[in-house]
Amino acid sequence: MNEVKPGDIVVEVLKYIKKGEVLDLGCGTGENDVFLAQNGSKQFIHKARNLAEIYDLRTKISFKEADIVEYDIERKYDLILSDFVFHFLEKDEIERIIDNIKENTKKNGINAITVLTESNPNKGFIHLFVLGELRKHYSDWHVLYYNEDKGFASMIAKKK
Repeated sequence: MNEVKPGDIVVEVLKYIKKGEVLDLGCGTGENDVFLAQNGSKQFIHKARNLAEIYDLRTKISFKEADIVEYDIERKYDLILSDFVFHFLEKDEIERIIDNIKENTKKNGINAITVLTESNPNKGFIHLFVLGELRKHYSDWHVLYYNEDKGFASMIAKKK
């Protein structure tokens, strides 16, 4: 069995939260979620059933396929993750999603987000964040980690 290779933000977030209930919005093929489940978190995601089955993590990961823009988060989570998803969306949709994410994060919970920025050489996306834009959305939270480099921005923030 090959080792799962999560995104950099997922490895970084384990410095701030070890266990808890996680919602991954836009999980893609599921590498981040399998990695987090292997490290003690219970996942609530909408894809990647095959990968979860390969790693025998079906009891730790539940799936829901939904439109990220219309998705009504039904309860609060310890960690909400979105890794390289927002560039496929319009700015007003991103704002609604971030409001939804923030509202449905438990007190002292974490949001971990990575986005593409205007300095990314691939310009064919709907929305590329300007410098500082992601951080501005979280001005009312405690930002634990923030990095803007090489065409992307990553942030880990804790709800006060």
